[in-house]
Amino acid sequence: MNRWHSVPDADKQVAHNQIWEKTNLPAFAVEKDWWVVQTLSILFELEIGEYLVFKG
Repeated sequence: MNRWHSVPDADKQVAHNQIWEKTNLPAFAVEKDWWVVQTLSILFELEIGEYLVFKG
């Protein structure tokens, strides 16, 4: 995750658009899903992580 933050925004947009072209998911949805996965990863790594349940 840390390396992604150092990628220039223009390059991130290119990556999102390439995923969009392959999956037909809008670029904004690809970016949103990436943030959801990162947030869930952080939450489940916390002490309380074993007690959390994600119903997505």
